[in-house]
Amino acid sequence: MDGVAAYANYQANDQWRLSVRAEYFDDKDGYRTGIIQKWKEGTLTLAYLPTKFIELRGEVRYDKSDSSAFVKDSTFLSGTLAPVSVTIRLR
Repeated sequence: MDGVAAYANYQANDQWRLSVRAEYFDDKDGYRTGIIQKWKEGTLTLAYLPTKFIELRGEVRYDKSDSSAFVKDSTFLSGTLAPVSVTIRLR
């Protein structure tokens, strides 16, 4: 198994943050995912901190595999666009 991830965060001000993440994973034996595949992923996150103790996040994620790992009727550019998710985090 070989993989790499890259993250970048930009704090616009005390209340807004933008994050980008990209990952690549080569599951040569199918041990981690159950399928022999090369998996690529990209995520864009917008975070809003209305107070010092609350963080709200919206994310859009794109996954792509060189195998038939995803349901075909939800493909987008030969990958899968995950639905937008909202996360509430209390610090």
